[in-house]
Amino acid sequence: MVMMVRIAVTVVLLAFVVGSVGIPASNPAVASTSDATWTGAVASSTNDTYTIDGYGSQYTATYFRVAGGGRYDAGLRFTGVNVPKGSTIKSAKLRVNNYLWSWQDTTATIYGEANARAVDFGPGNPLISQRTKTTASAYWAQDGIWTDGAWYESPDLSAIIQEIVNRADWNPGNPLALMLKGGNGTGYRSIAAYDSGPRRAATLAITYGYDGTGAPTSTPTPTITPTATATPASNAMDALALGATWTAAVTSSADDTYAVDGFDSQYLAPYFRIAGGGRYDAGLRFARVSVPRGSTIKSARLRVNNYLWSWQDTTVTIYGEANVRAVDFGPGNPLVSQRTKTAASAYWAQNGIWTNGAWYESPDLSAIIQEIVNRADWNPGNPLALLLKAGPGTAYRSVAAYDSGPGRAATLAITYAYDGPAITPTPTPTSTPTPTSAPVSGYDQRFGVVVADVIGPDMSVILNNLRVRSYYQYGWGEPLPGFERVQMVARSYIRDTGLDNFIRSHPGSYWMIGNEPNVPTQDNLSPSAYAQLFYNWARRIKSVDPTAKILNGGIVNYPDVVGVPGGALTYIKDFRESYRGMYGVYPPIDVWNLHAYPPFYYANGRLNTYCDTTYPKRFITEAVQYLRSAGEQQPIWLSEFGMDWGNDKDPCMVTFMTDMVWWLEGAKIDRWYWFSLNGESWGFGGNLVNLQGVLTTLGQTYRDLASRPR
Repeated sequence: MVMMVRIAVTVVLLAFVVGSVGIPASNPAVASTSDATWTGAVASSTNDTYTIDGYGSQYTATYFRVAGGGRYDAGLRFTGVNVPKGSTIKSAKLRVNNYLWSWQDTTATIYGEANARAVDFGPGNPLISQRTKTTASAYWAQDGIWTDGAWYESPDLSAIIQEIVNRADWNPGNPLALMLKGGNGTGYRSIAAYDSGPRRAATLAITYGYDGTGAPTSTPTPTITPTATATPASNAMDALALGATWTAAVTSSADDTYAVDGFDSQYLAPYFRIAGGGRYDAGLRFARVSVPRGSTIKSARLRVNNYLWSWQDTTVTIYGEANVRAVDFGPGNPLVSQRTKTAASAYWAQNGIWTNGAWYESPDLSAIIQEIVNRADWNPGNPLALLLKAGPGTAYRSVAAYDSGPGRAATLAITYAYDGPAITPTPTPTSTPTPTSAPVSGYDQRFGVVVADVIGPDMSVILNNLRVRSYYQYGWGEPLPGFERVQMVARSYIRDTGLDNFIRSHPGSYWMIGNEPNVPTQDNLSPSAYAQLFYNWARRIKSVDPTAKILNGGIVNYPDVVGVPGGALTYIKDFRESYRGMYGVYPPIDVWNLHAYPPFYYANGRLNTYCDTTYPKRFITEAVQYLRSAGEQQPIWLSEFGMDWGNDKDPCMVTFMTDMVWWLEGAKIDRWYWFSLNGESWGFGGNLVNLQGVLTTLGQTYRDLASRPR
């Protein structure tokens, strides 16, 4: 009998799948001899939260905090958890998307809520601290840098989930809550909540085996929820009117390849190239695609893991192979150029920087997949191939292939609706990698430069030669394609109404408020005057773009080098206290910003700088110690350091730079920017390039420091 069940389903194929798309049987008493994976995401504002010192449910925040010396506890609730009672939990992983860049090591202990019907974290419901914890727990050490927008995975939570599904009152389809209790240390992580965008909400994947011995006494009615959930289906594929999602990865060396100028199949390479002015065409084959003939394709996305850092814009056009039995790309089989393309295609413009290990998603490929599954000879379980034809331009991307590691192989996710009769294809073991995003490795993102003077139209080439990806100029404006520009505002811009549109059109940018407020020749503001300026600017920027990241204007050790030891540190302290006195809180800074220079002297008709790292190191050390002891746990940048009055031909400048960089790497400074790219026309020394844009000896040294192996 065909069951016309209208449900929402997401299926992830891991290990051996059950039924036609890896969904557990609708009657859990039917034995399954293989594993299935249920995957779901937080689906509403009240399903994730955090508390501060045990009080207040911050369920409407765009992030939730974890750790902070036990101050921050987080709660996550997943609905429609369709795991049968008594299943054997093989693995369970929580995945979270980082909201704000952080570097301090943190810890959390994860528990489940010992409740088979956990309620959400909305008004009137128990706080995290008021809920009963499972006996089982998992310790999560969150080490190293977490970058914005990257995904991070917990340790295995099998014991926690096992304890919950073994409860006598557990039934498949029940909700489940996890509680993350903050550990030691003052650092914390800020993790994207549902309210930052549903696609960034935390996910939970549970892989389980089930042999039917723990059958529940009743079969619950599936509930339709906004989240991606896995709902039981019959032994055959029941009608899926609202939609199922099939997801799988490339599973062998011969299933991904690229061709050079139309010749040879590079199927054993650890990467495949795409674009390159038409030189590189790539092919990807997915085996056993369990999508019924005649389904309505709602969405289809290809996801690839980048293999090598790249920054030049590229384009490809994606086709399907018009063949329901596409063979692999191994020896003797047709090359990419020899295969028949679908009429449908999708244009993919791959813009900006692609970082090593990060995942990137194609535009929607629905029309391509629709054309293939509409063919009269299509059957669920057939293979499917995609062909990526290169666009114009000489640039190319290098994307991780199966041979770089199965966990980095390309994936394809197809969401479809089906109202037809039951279909029973034979599943094939497949695996789905956990998407992650990694920091830049080829280019160390801690290195940046200050642009005191624009050097012609090829500044992007210069920055690329220097192996840096971040820079700033004194003002605000469009960033160079493929690079990060840190923006700056000053007193003179406060009435510039055009700035709001720029802020709005560049969400998430870093904004420095002013420059060197404690220097007479720069902003020259008292701590209280700067506190007012900072308040006005921060409020304005954040009101236009809540995701903007605010930096104070770089506070420089100028007083220290002109005979007022400790003057710069005193300015930082007075600024914080002035702001608190006026507005009741300490300044809401996302990144603390310092400048540090050696002392200087006047000789031979010009200013000169001593090759002495003692002064900048002392100021940085004192500032970091003070800020951390005051509870400021934000990143700290050194947005200017160098020898701005030095003689470029003096070999001690290379020594100064090298000594400072090596020291900074161990000094808990998160980024540093050399002053400057070129300020020769202003009379500055320390230039990384000459007026023709050629790297100086100092520039070559900075490049080598930025790109050396670590």
